[in-house]
Amino acid sequence: MKGKRRGAQTVPSLLESLRDDVLKHGQFVAVEKNFDVYLATLKSSFVKSYDFARLAHRAPVGRADERSFFLTAGLRGICEDIIALKFVAQFSKAIRQELMLLEMSVSVRKAIDAAASGDSAIRNENLLQVLPLRKSNVRTPSVLPNV
Repeated sequence: MKGKRRGAQTVPSLLESLRDDVLKHGQFVAVEKNFDVYLATLKSSFVKSYDFARLAHRAPVGRADERSFFLTAGLRGICEDIIALKFVAQFSKAIRQELMLLEMSVSVRKAIDAAASGDSAIRNENLLQVLPLRKSNVRTPSVLPNV
């Protein structure tokens, strides 16, 4: 993409022209020995932002008001991710890794608790058959060092 000159483009055509670069730079391998959870989350957030922009710009102008209500929830989540990642960026790689693993563990724990309690819309009989719902199955990373 570097060095390419672009004339006047619409936002959808600009987003489409970025597609290959986003796919290339958004990839990561989760089974690497020194897997960087923060970097993978950052890349995922980047790709999610791109996908949101493409979705938002596919809405026909005449129906944009109808879709904006539902798109707002997605945009809020993306903004929260970016704000949190910006905050986490100030720490060393080791602390970022620990923070991300902690957050993932807490999220999994909450999902398991919600599914086990039956109070959640995410309760799914197939999930309950596959996933043993014991709190002891969710490992919480070690406590963060004093920051």
